[in-house]
Amino acid sequence: MVVSEIMSRSVETVSPSATLKDVARVMLERSVGCLPVVDKDGAVIGIISESDFVGRMSAVQFSRETSHSLFGIWTKTPGIEKACAETAGFKVGDFMQTPVITVGPNDTVDEAVDRMLKNRIRRLPVVKGGKPVGILCRKDLLKIFL
Repeated sequence: MVVSEIMSRSVETVSPSATLKDVARVMLERSVGCLPVVDKDGAVIGIISESDFVGRMSAVQFSRETSHSLFGIWTKTPGIEKACAETAGFKVGDFMQTPVITVGPNDTVDEAVDRMLKNRIRRLPVVKGGKPVGILCRKDLLKIFL
């Protein structure tokens, strides 16, 4: 089975000049978990996902406490609203993940799953000629059972 048989064909994209607030709005309105970042020619140059908004967790040295990093701002839970307000106008190009792990529409599902597992990612942009033609999410893998 190849990726094009199960991928989601509708793919929302964003430019590197968009703000994080713009990204949050699109993700919520379109119910998507990631947005490929494309250049002016439509080629994928990065990706930003809901995981980037949740932030990274790290244990505080010599402590059992955990702090969260939201776009480089370390915060405790009460400070999350302040961190979001401070970062809302930041540009996607400064926070997108690169390089982007992608898959082609004619790649096998086995190859795609292997990339997802090896890179610990939940979504893969499906690209043809460098441009997005779909997204493969873990949810799409359920289609194999049908």
